[in-house]
Amino acid sequence: MDGMLQRKEAFKEGLTGFLVVGGIVLFVIGAILSFMFATAGVHTSVLTRDPSSGAIGSSGDTGLLPISFGVMGFGFFAILGGLVYGVSQHRSRNSGLQTTHANAQVVAKYAVNRQQDLLTQSWEWDYDDARFYVRMRIDQNNVLEFETSRPVFEAAGEGTRGQAVTQGMWLGAYTAHIGAGIYDEDDDRKPQVRNDY
Repeated sequence: MDGMLQRKEAFKEGLTGFLVVGGIVLFVIGAILSFMFATAGVHTSVLTRDPSSGAIGSSGDTGLLPISFGVMGFGFFAILGGLVYGVSQHRSRNSGLQTTHANAQVVAKYAVNRQQDLLTQSWEWDYDDARFYVRMRIDQNNVLEFETSRPVFEAAGEGTRGQAVTQGMWLGAYTAHIGAGIYDEDDDRKPQVRNDY
């Protein structure tokens, strides 16, 4: 799949970050412009006030305030859109069609608690808030990280190859291949079938 799945996940993360950070930058720029235009407008109106009648001769840059408010509003909605998109992607990351990967390889696995502390000992996995993740090479071009349950996490030994069943970014099952197997000479990620036993 030429890294398509990996690029898709990276795009989702990048889009969320771009919207939130870009929105914050626009909001700050809009706030600075609003302050500058308002201050300049007040200064101009004071300088152009008619001493006898008190009438303001010019409001100066106050007329530009709608532009700065528009920039702030656009930034606010970009932040809101990024947060909504990020939350929706996170909630739906474990949904979709089940997919079976016949020769997936476990690259790494780790467990974390609610504070995102790495749990390195098996007795630490007993905590109720422990979450389990497995990083897998599902084909020659895609390496993805899946959340999983503890039994599947324990069955997925690092470096092993096997059949993985995924749904979205959830690893529902993993069965390691048993035996040495026969591999293509040019690419050890493509096991051939043994017929001698």
